[in-house]
Formats: sequence, C-alpha cells, structure tokens
Amino acid sequence: MTTVEKLLSIGHTMLLFGGPVLVLCALLILAVHVVEKQRSSPAPDPRARWGNARAAITGIAAGVALWLLWFSWGPGGNIDIVMGIGAVVSAFGTLVWLSIRTRWRWTGPFTVALGGLAGFTTAFAVSDGYTDITGLWAVGYLMMTIGGVIVLALIAGGIVVVRSDDWTD
Repeated sequence: MTTVEKLLSIGHTMLLFGGPVLVLCALLILAVHVVEKQRSSPAPDPRARWGNARAAITGIAAGVALWLLWFSWGPGGNIDIVMGIGAVVSAFGTLVWLSIRTRWRWTGPFTVALGGLAGFTTAFAVSDGYTDITGLWAVGYLMMTIGGVIVLALIAGGIVVVRSDDWTD
C-alpha cells in the first residue's frame, strides 16, 4: 500500500469513527452561538479577543502541538505514564489559557476544546494509523474522540461558568 493510499484509508476510517461525533458537536456549538450572538454583547476589548474561527484554528494547532510534544518521542505503541500525565496537564492548561482569550463567553471555550480535540486525535490517527497493521488504532481513535468530548465539555463548561457574569439577565 502506498503512502497516499494509506493516508486515504486513515482519513476514511476517521470520518467513519470520529467524524459524526465531531460534526454533531460542531453543529451544537453553532446553534448555541446563534443564540449567544442574539443575546450577549461583545467583550470589552474586541481587539484582544478571538472569534470562534480563530479559536478553532488555534485549538487545532495546539492539539497537534501537544501530540507532537508528548507522544512523538519514545517507543512507538508504548505510552509511558509520564507522557500521559504531561499531556493531560498541559492540555488542561492550554485549554484554559486559550479559552480566556476568546470573545464569545459561551461558545469560545467549547470551540477551543473541539479544535484541540480534532487536532490531537488527527495527529494520533495519522501517527498510529500509519504504522498499525491490526487496525486497532481506529478503536483508540473512537475512544479518544468520545472520551475527549465528554471531558473537554465538562472543563469548557466550567470555564463558561467562571467567565459568565450575566447568568441573571
């Protein structure tokens, strides 16, 4: 199998396994954003705040960077506990740091989280899917996607609660 065929196979599997979950989350964020735009006012300093497009792109770049930082070294297929803990702690810090820079208080943190998850899981899929001959990387990809959506939604929800001072309107 050539490199192009292998990458197309990885992309196809990603669309089948994680695509529907990520698309559903993106549509949900878009629906909430429509309500948020009608209801809330812009941040005090719009020049210092990111819109959702920039937040998503930055989240994707951060997700890929975190994968490369923590999992591109060491023995393949064998994740050391230090790598896992380091990835979780740095992902949490990155999510919080990027989320407070978003303009939209409700959807900004969720957009950063979804972008970061998409970047992280894509880097995982390309890295492991290219070398795995068993196909079990796809199960890991699905588990990372669903688990990541749940955990990151909880964290992003906490950030929304902390940032929102207008719940009584």
